[in-house]
Amino acid sequence: MKIGIFGSATLNAPYTPGKINASLKLCYELAEWLQSNGHDVRFLGITDREPEFHVETFGTLPGVSADATNEEKLQIDSIIFERALAYVEREKLDVVLGWDPRVVLPAIAQYPGKRSVPLVMSLHDRTSVQQARQLCEAHGREEVYFVTNSKDMQAYCRSLGDELEPLFVATNGVNVHEITFVKQPKEYIAWVGRIVPSKGLHHALDAVSTVGMQLKVAGPSSPNHEAYFAREIEPRLKALPNVEYLGRVTQEDAITLMANAQALLFPSDGLEPFGMVVVEAMAAGTPVIGPRMGAFLETIVHGESGYLYNDVSEIPQLLSHVAKISRTFCRAYVEEHFSTATMARKYELCFREIATGKV
Repeated sequence: MKIGIFGSATLNAPYTPGKINASLKLCYELAEWLQSNGHDVRFLGITDREPEFHVETFGTLPGVSADATNEEKLQIDSIIFERALAYVEREKLDVVLGWDPRVVLPAIAQYPGKRSVPLVMSLHDRTSVQQARQLCEAHGREEVYFVTNSKDMQAYCRSLGDELEPLFVATNGVNVHEITFVKQPKEYIAWVGRIVPSKGLHHALDAVSTVGMQLKVAGPSSPNHEAYFAREIEPRLKALPNVEYLGRVTQEDAITLMANAQALLFPSDGLEPFGMVVVEAMAAGTPVIGPRMGAFLETIVHGESGYLYNDVSEIPQLLSHVAKISRTFCRAYVEEHFSTATMARKYELCFREIATGKV
């Protein structure tokens, strides 16, 4: 198939220094796999690498500064995507993938004439679902299809109505070859993520306060949640000598931190659309402790790749059992179920069904 994959006109794929954009990285790795498996892939965006697939950047816009705001970057991406749509139609691609409804759907509305190439939109969190619904209502959705990254996200979409049907599921994948397997971990537990209430760092701090295990915390505080940090996190950090706060770290350092941990503690509120850090940690052999709800039920095998709890009060006891988990199993489980190849095969099937008119 001839497949277009939209990246970004403002962020280098797969990484931009100082930025973590999991969706952009996934799109780049998807493009690599599809190209290596016989498809003609056109990556529509900028990259600082020299990939095997074809790259189209569609020029730059004059007067755009390097420190443009997020809103300005969205406008830039939307303008560039309009050019990308014209290219997609001219080249008669079979399908094109986009990952940000704020960019893609307004560009479709501005496109002159009728489109013939079907567009697939990946919905990677609940915010993107709401944006997609609003934009579809405003701009229409002719020849637009949607993919969620978990069955839980699919169920959430369907609970809101049938506006986004048909809904495919393609769980996210990690490049396991980029993650080193660690057989013998060090003596600490890890917590990685943005410090916002929904990620549950306060629960993690309370758990280690009762068992005395060392906890290493990595992640930025959020400007929108300063009160939460001041009220719930800072006092606990000062009171617990067994907790080390590392602040913001790079993607590579975050994975190294998780890989060498005895376990990753992820006491989220359960609304995680997928939870990339869960499979990244398990890919390194590190078991994960999370709530028995949502997408965690799809990624964590209780007693085999980690533990699921019904209440946060169970976390201290579960921490005492993490050494029983086979780190070799964790790695093999991700290789089988959550690798880049597994993700790409699901997208490939989705693209083929759409391109051949089976949906």
